[in-house]
Amino acid sequence: MDSLLFWAPTIVVSVLASILVAIVGVFAVARKTSYMAGSIAHSAFGGLGIAFALGLSPLLGASIFALLTAILVIWIKQRFKAYEDILLNGIWALGMAIGIFALHLTQGYVPDLFAYLFGNILLTDFYDAIYLGIALLVIAIFLYRFYDLIQTVSFDEDYAKVLNLPTLSVSLGIMIALAMVTVLLLKIMGMILVVCLIAIPAAAALHLTHLLPKALLLSILFSLTSVLGGTGLAIYWDLPPTPMIVFLSLIILGVAFLIKSRQ
Repeated sequence: MDSLLFWAPTIVVSVLASILVAIVGVFAVARKTSYMAGSIAHSAFGGLGIAFALGLSPLLGASIFALLTAILVIWIKQRFKAYEDILLNGIWALGMAIGIFALHLTQGYVPDLFAYLFGNILLTDFYDAIYLGIALLVIAIFLYRFYDLIQTVSFDEDYAKVLNLPTLSVSLGIMIALAMVTVLLLKIMGMILVVCLIAIPAAAALHLTHLLPKALLLSILFSLTSVLGGTGLAIYWDLPPTPMIVFLSLIILGVAFLIKSRQ
């Protein structure tokens, strides 16, 4: 019983985080924007650095930078599509540079930002679960309310524009959801793992099916398998969980490609 209580927060957080990244990841991958999670995560690092330098909440600083980046990304896609990749790489580098510079100017104790790069899902509590649960509830409500609209814009934006649907609003909503999920999971999973889990399980699911309900279920299944399986293997073999989760998610992606190639 003591062992179960000890690991309960990790299990609950792992499940909630897996579902969150799986849902957001499907729409990001379908729109071919999953790589933008990297720009958002690294720009959030700039917000972390400034927040620490000013003695503010790291979550607040990261959230502000992530939201600004989400808006900037949509603007770049609309106005400078030909230079999109170059500008996004610039945002990525600028966020890291601002964070490092701000931390250099920080007086007194400088926190271990290694955790924000690689995370540690084993060091979670029920407060993390509450935050993730609220985020999942909000995303689920919006997905339920605007399901058809989000599906149309995500899978065929040109057709949505012909129908005069609010494609810009939907795109911005998806990017904001991506930004908030990224920020919430930074300390839990770290930048590397967040970017990995947003892209890989969803990519494996969409490689096997283009039906949205089935893709969402498969993405959640693959994400849960990667996170819970990788964490379990890490505990059993006394290894860091992040690389084990990444390895397992890549194996799932490889199996998905193999299955599809034989059909």
